[in-house]
Formats: sequence, structure tokens, C-alpha cells
Amino acid sequence: MTKKSTKTKLTEELKTILRTEFVQGIESETGERQHHSIEDLIKKYNVASATLYRASQSEGWKALREQYNQELHAKINEERQKQTAKNSIKFDDKLLDKANELIEQVSYYLKLNAFYIWVIVHHTIQPYIKW
Repeated sequence: MTKKSTKTKLTEELKTILRTEFVQGIESETGERQHHSIEDLIKKYNVASATLYRASQSEGWKALREQYNQELHAKINEERQKQTAKNSIKFDDKLLDKANELIEQVSYYLKLNAFYIWVIVHHTIQPYIKW
């Protein structure tokens, strides 16, 4: 004779916990989101399978999970776009700073070169000029 195991009663509070865990999953320590199947939840919380399957179907848990995942991915993409825009602005600012530095250096060397040319020309011509 086998002993029948006692199943945990599916209260509204427990059903909310299970629905949340099924729909949203659980975030691991590494930041990855892990989703459990209905079967996993049945084993984990020791609830009657027929009861949980019925509840999940009547409340549309699968559709809720898909909707949650779409919204989560949209939010992640939006945050990624914002971060990319911030990084682009920083990159542009650094690039403009470097471009201005290069312009200043080129300007300095052009002036220096003009001065050296002036010195060379005037020292070379001056002995031939009669005042």
C-alpha cells in the first residue's frame, strides 16, 4: 500500500506567487532571467497538477509571459538605445576635443614655418639690399 502524498492547497496568495514566477521568471545571481514550466512549479511547490494547469489556462499565463517578455525586451532595448546615445555624445565630444587640439597644433606649426621662411628670406636677401 502506497501512502498518498498531501498536496499543498492552491490559495490565492500561492497562485499569485506561482503566476508571478511563471510569467516573470526568477532573476539569477548572474542577472539572467530563468523561466519555470508549469511542471517545474508543480514539483517545486507540491501543488496538484490539474489545479495549477486549470488556473494557468483560465488566467492565460502563457500569454501573460509572452507579453511580459516583449515588454521587458522593449525596455531593455530602450535603455540600450539611451546608453548608446550617451556614449555617442561622449565619443563625439572627445573627437571634437582632439580635432581642436590638432587644429591648434597645425596652426602653430604653420605660423612657425612662416616665421622660419621669413627669417630665411630676409637673411638671404638682406646682404644684397643697399640701404
